[in-house]
Amino acid sequence: MYVTAAGVAAILLGVAIRLRRGGRGITLLAAVGAALAGFASTGWQADARLRDALAAGLEGRDFVVSGIVASLPQQGPSGLRFRFQLSGFPVERLRQRIRDAIYASVADRRAAGVLAALAVGGQSSIWREDWDLFRNTGVAHLVAISGLHTTVIAWFAGLGVGALRRRSSRAMLALPAPSAARWGGLLAAAAYALLAGWGVPSRRAVWMLTTVTVLRWRPQRSAHRRHRARAGGAARRRARRGAA
Repeated sequence: MYVTAAGVAAILLGVAIRLRRGGRGITLLAAVGAALAGFASTGWQADARLRDALAAGLEGRDFVVSGIVASLPQQGPSGLRFRFQLSGFPVERLRQRIRDAIYASVADRRAAGVLAALAVGGQSSIWREDWDLFRNTGVAHLVAISGLHTTVIAWFAGLGVGALRRRSSRAMLALPAPSAARWGGLLAAAAYALLAGWGVPSRRAVWMLTTVTVLRWRPQRSAHRRHRARAGGAARRRARRGAA
């Protein structure tokens, strides 16, 4: 079901991108496509989390796995429980290297845990006393990677891409600087959301940024083409008058 929703979302977004004129039709297609993409991503992740049963063929066998303890251990009726996150994915290895670099550079372990949480979403590194302090002072949401953090990353990346784009007139003719800035910001936000663990708040922010980028891109691109065509026609008319 989730694969089907993702496929339909890709088709709708592809059609919306290929349409040459803006309007309510492209807005509806892009909005439905983004909604289906968010549903597919969230549903797939929830389904993967709920599949905690071991395959029958693997029962009774010994395995050696490597990873990190991704949550604080909790004592339950059946014993001590904690979330164990397997290592091996490139993004996870990069997160671990960044976390290790923070701990190697900051002498204060408590401060290092807070910095790791702010940088790559390693909230399990924050001490329980610090969590109590953050909750009591009402700032606990600030040390968790949220949609605001993701949007700020997109904003700064968009400023940088737009500034670089405006340095080249040829590049601006191929793609306007505002459009390039939005696409660059979207890519930066998606990369940071993956690095931070692809949590629900960051995921929502990425889908909303995707919707805005797609909706704003096509009308602006059409207007840019019309402006370029008018500029080219004016240049040809001046050339003909000069030849005459």
